[in-house]
Amino acid sequence: MVRAAELVGITPLVRISKVDRIEILKVLDCGAQGIVIPNVTQKEQVENAINYAFYHPIGMRSLNSGRPGVFAKYSLRDYIAKANKEMMIVPMIESLLGVNESESILSLPQISFVLEGAADLSQSLAVPWETDHPEVQKNLEKLYEVSKQCNVPYSIVSRHPKNHKKWVENGVHIFVLGDERGTAFRAYMQKLKEYRSLIGGQYGS
Repeated sequence: MVRAAELVGITPLVRISKVDRIEILKVLDCGAQGIVIPNVTQKEQVENAINYAFYHPIGMRSLNSGRPGVFAKYSLRDYIAKANKEMMIVPMIESLLGVNESESILSLPQISFVLEGAADLSQSLAVPWETDHPEVQKNLEKLYEVSKQCNVPYSIVSRHPKNHKKWVENGVHIFVLGDERGTAFRAYMQKLKEYRSLIGGQYGS
């Protein structure tokens, strides 16, 4: 997937499962140009990820250029400078605790943008999967306002067309399109709806 992204000029980001030195090193040495950190609730989580993802003087990533550095075709010193300049750190804030700690979390200058996680946020607010619930929306707005104060771009998972315009008007330019499961599900459901309409809504054989 990283190679496929490179071939069409897309910056490959990888969502890690946890902040772990070895896991982060593996995905970056495979060619990922940034990491998405799930369920960030404390500034320390991002600080540790930065330490593992960046080379000196920002962090202490293991000195091995691997595939991204074309296996030492170029000067390792030049590669280190390039990698540090291009590295992207994306925290996902997807809980009430994370929202409440967002000002501290987003104070780190290495953060490229912040990604909201409305689904898990809804669960932390005791209204699971009710992403349009007023409490969920209130906390998303709070996170957005904090991101503006910290000068960190905000990324939204917009699930309804009416929300697309709202967030664009608020200055948001980074949208999550969804995953392959959701895309496939919606496509197949649309096909099923069309086929059923042809047979009068019945389950024909």
